[in-house]
Amino acid sequence: MAERGQLGRGSAELVARLGTLLSADRQTVEIYRVAIDALANPALRAVAEHYRDDHERHVDELTRLLRAYGGPRNAGSLLPRPDPASAAFSSDRAILRTIKDSERQGRDAYRAAAQEVLPPEVAAVLRRAANDEAAHYAWALEMLDDLESGRQALGEAGIAGFIRRAERRTTAAVVLARSQVTSQFDEHPLRATLVAVGLGVCAGALSGRRDARR
Repeated sequence: MAERGQLGRGSAELVARLGTLLSADRQTVEIYRVAIDALANPALRAVAEHYRDDHERHVDELTRLLRAYGGPRNAGSLLPRPDPASAAFSSDRAILRTIKDSERQGRDAYRAAAQEVLPPEVAAVLRRAANDEAAHYAWALEMLDDLESGRQALGEAGIAGFIRRAERRTTAAVVLARSQVTSQFDEHPLRATLVAVGLGVCAGALSGRRDARR
């Protein structure tokens, strides 16, 4: 079995890995933006909007980590926006396939990165993102199965259930990450403070989403 790599502070490999993940998540945000405009089913569109927000949070968290670990301010390449007129966005079924493929790639990339020996705050962010991507992928698979079997896509009750389950996983990950950041504070106070601020923003966003739906 291959040994896991150790990517610590000042590691050029760590900065490069975070930059690659950032580029991929920026591209996924663009895929969701095009998908939201193109989806005909309002129930699917509502979930896509929620998941776009998850990816925008990933972009914010990765950007903060890159800055905390000495990455360049313009880290992460900017990829072309997907073409709304392409076959990938020609129908709800095609859009779900596009989302599924993107989420599978993202899930696998985050899982692979999280296998490295990472600083605790980085590992927590990557695990949380991998959980998000896995939930998004599972949703796209289920919706495709519904469409291809002739069943009606999820209504509002089903959407709410998907979102509640995803938020419970994310909230648990935030609690874990905060405990890990606290344990690191004495050794790396500046770095821990930067990441803790980002975790506070994430938790606040989750709370705001719940309040908005009440």
